[in-house]
Amino acid sequence: MNKSLSGELQPTSNLQSNVYITNLSRLKKRMVASNLSDSTIKAYTRSVAKLLSFHDFIDPKDMEIDDVIDFLSNLVEEH
Repeated sequence: MNKSLSGELQPTSNLQSNVYITNLSRLKKRMVASNLSDSTIKAYTRSVAKLLSFHDFIDPKDMEIDDVIDFLSNLVEEH
């Protein structure tokens, strides 16, 4: 993993990058099709990017509910 200027982890392998880009792109397309506002799209995309980063950019299809709960628990602990 590499850190971006904002301090967030970024994918380092081609596979990680592909998973990251594919999932965020799919998410954005669905939100645009649902006519969500730009600010909502940015907020949701940022949240999913943080979820993927938290779990080392594994494919969300490979995540279990406990992975999401761990991520949410971490968010609560940060605040």
